[in-house]
Amino acid sequence: VETQKLTASDGVAGDHFGFSVGVSGSTIVVGARNDNIGGNILQGSVYVFDRHAGNWVETQKLTASDGVAVDQFGWSVAVSSSTIVVGAVGHLGRGSVYVFNREGGSWVETQQLTASDGAANDLFGLSVAVSGSTIVVGAAFDDINGIIDQGSTYVFNREGGSWVETQKLIASDGALEDHFGFSVAVSGLTIVAGAPEDIIDGKPFQGSA
Repeated sequence: VETQKLTASDGVAGDHFGFSVGVSGSTIVVGARNDNIGGNILQGSVYVFDRHAGNWVETQKLTASDGVAVDQFGWSVAVSSSTIVVGAVGHLGRGSVYVFNREGGSWVETQQLTASDGAANDLFGLSVAVSGSTIVVGAAFDDINGIIDQGSTYVFNREGGSWVETQKLIASDGALEDHFGFSVAVSGLTIVAGAPEDIIDGKPFQGSA
């Protein structure tokens, strides 16, 4: 049964509130990738809702500490327990991911993640996922060994209180414009990455995961 409709307290035309969503326990996060912040067009933001007395209530609006125009912060979001992860695909032309942790009742930006070998237009942060001590980030437009837009996925693990890049995943049969990493998910010891434009048995854009 539909129980509630959520909107931004300061929403305006073109924000794209709801472009990305995540939920964990009593916390919902909603991305508004085209939100204008100050004079920065399309910088983007993320809204946090918490459940109070049976209703979902907006409790905080998140923005990037170094956000600039066209970052599109909030393109992707994920939440697990006390960790929120937000993708900003346009940041610095390569994309980056921001990690927020709950401290004293508020969400605080604690780290910014980038790819160790990131390049222009990789769209690192196009997709994000988090489970326990693992964050997964898709870079679906990453060129692999000269193969344009094959795509890749980066794995970060929490070590000594910080998130550290530990592995880069690519498809064993990756090909031109597969866009591997367009979607990602993680649970426990399993990661899933989508490649929506993978050609299967001669069928264009059939896709695989």
